[in-house]
Amino acid sequence: MEQVSGWGLRLLLVGLSAVAFSACEHTGLMKTPNIYLATDLDPFAALPPEKQQVTVDLLYATDRVPEENPEEPRGRGIQYGHHRSDSLAFGRATVALGEHVTWEELHEASLSRQRNRRFVPYLEDTVELGRFPASQSTWIASGGALRPNEDNHTLSQAATAEIQGEVSRLLASSDRREAFIFIHGYNNQFYHAALTMAQLWHFMGRPGVPMIYSWPAGRGGLRGYTSDTESSQFTVYHLKQFLRALVETPGLEKIHILAHSRGTDVATTAIRELMLSYRAAGKDSRATLKLGNLVLVAPDLDIEVVQQTLVAEGMIGVPERFTVYISPRDRALLLSSWMMDSVKRLGNIGVENLSAEERASITAVPLLTYINADVKSDITGHAYFWTNPAASSDLILLLRDDLAPGSKFGRPLVRKSDNYWILRDQYLLRTPDLVAE
Repeated sequence: MEQVSGWGLRLLLVGLSAVAFSACEHTGLMKTPNIYLATDLDPFAALPPEKQQVTVDLLYATDRVPEENPEEPRGRGIQYGHHRSDSLAFGRATVALGEHVTWEELHEASLSRQRNRRFVPYLEDTVELGRFPASQSTWIASGGALRPNEDNHTLSQAATAEIQGEVSRLLASSDRREAFIFIHGYNNQFYHAALTMAQLWHFMGRPGVPMIYSWPAGRGGLRGYTSDTESSQFTVYHLKQFLRALVETPGLEKIHILAHSRGTDVATTAIRELMLSYRAAGKDSRATLKLGNLVLVAPDLDIEVVQQTLVAEGMIGVPERFTVYISPRDRALLLSSWMMDSVKRLGNIGVENLSAEERASITAVPLLTYINADVKSDITGHAYFWTNPAASSDLILLLRDDLAPGSKFGRPLVRKSDNYWILRDQYLLRTPDLVAE
């Protein structure tokens, strides 16, 4: 980690908070991933005509409170702010990947290094399809004890059936019976998450069903970080509610989760609690959760907490493939280190900065794969997973194609140990001898 101290650190942190962990500020269509610049591969070649659209429809779930003054002024339909809602809503968000453009223009731009025109994605429409009952009404007092609220249970079952019906409808027109869920981080508005996932899913070739889980973040500023941290704890109950509905959806074979920054704590906490409940009920957590890839990007997590909650309790064995993207260039996590008084955040560690014992604890866990993204990004170094075409390429090969790291598997990363790999800017653009393991 880059070392900064005293007032220099405070000034840097204030500056970083001003740009607000700007991993999801969208000023244009994300850069074409290296994978399409280095080959003739066209991820859209087999798309049916009905999917050759400039727009992308996402299924969303959120526990944000609806608001009247939208952050995205062009968007229609319901809008969501950063305040917390006691009930989980779900619906459909439509993202346009450009204004006044055709599919042919978008198709060409998506495979090109240089583009003839500017594409600015925006949230076009948001339609809330249903809502679970308030979580505070789950239990009622009776005779000095708590018992389940049957009315709440009935309403929850109805909401679950409604969301499952929507997922089944989307699966019917999909080439893969899989869901891809994005969970955003600190200081992200609802539309940030929608724009990020829409672009990533588009460049993946639009497989399966794209989804976002948006929790009540976005107050902004240094105080906003502590507020968002507590909101990330508040939302865990609702994420578990959403995941339970998904795993019980007939026909849905696999769920992939991509979580960024503070969203990694939301994702891992919910999955861990579900794992413990399934384990207590005598169920196989991996089979029950249908969790394929669990990907943590720039995780805003204390490394010692990770060793306890993910490793010691066996949560790393729940997904079929567990991948963590880290970067010592990630300056935004300096803010988290300062706010949490935790020097070692998982998202910006480098093995060279760890003690021998810590290094052993990282490299000795075979089910956990680390990708050190030594790549360029924005001023914070926190947005590399979609701003850098090398990083987005590796993410596509992981999520879409479920490839293991290594040249022989089609992901020519530089190997440092059995589960620790280096990703650099020229990934997939270099000759094979330069990327050999």
